[in-house]
Amino acid sequence: MNKIVNLDTCYAMWYVTESIKQLSEDANLSIIECKELNKIRSDNNKRCWLAARKILRMLLKTMGYNCYDLIKKNGKYQLAAPSANVCISFNFPYAVACVDRSRCIGINICTFKQKLSKNKYLSRSEQLIIPIITKEWLYTIISTKIAAAKAYANDNIPISNIKEDIYVDHRPKRLACNIYGRVGRNLFITNFFTTEDYVITWCRRLLKKY
Repeated sequence: MNKIVNLDTCYAMWYVTESIKQLSEDANLSIIECKELNKIRSDNNKRCWLAARKILRMLLKTMGYNCYDLIKKNGKYQLAAPSANVCISFNFPYAVACVDRSRCIGINICTFKQKLSKNKYLSRSEQLIIPIITKEWLYTIISTKIAAAKAYANDNIPISNIKEDIYVDHRPKRLACNIYGRVGRNLFITNFFTTEDYVITWCRRLLKKY
């Protein structure tokens, strides 16, 4: 498990090899969390959810918080008693989590084994303007939009509407490791990290307006 920490933000990642039984040990799930877990059909996704929850609790404890119960609202997992900005994402066998003290954030992980369609996530104008050079870059753009949707989840922007409601800058710079975009007039910046297996994107809302 790798961790990146600064004064305000923590990120962590888990490569999941444990069973559901192992991950459930000492989990101390609340009634709300048990219901959330039971909604997940895939055993592999259940494993990832449990792993993401474990590392999220570790991050919260590291930063001095004592509210851990997760609920899902507007397509994003968040704390039942809001005290910090949190986000999780999982795609077997990876689980990631992040905590921010003050800013609304979104994090997402996509594996390149997934089947993602640009027609589902990219608007017509984005498909015409954004140069999709490789599959990896397409997945980075899609993951950016999903992370942005999570960052704005509290503003009642459902993830199902990311195709038209979230717009990615038509001049992304691949080597700069960041992508700009907007939700309505609200601007965001997304950092990303890629390996041969996956891409992770984490989005931060900007104070500037479009």
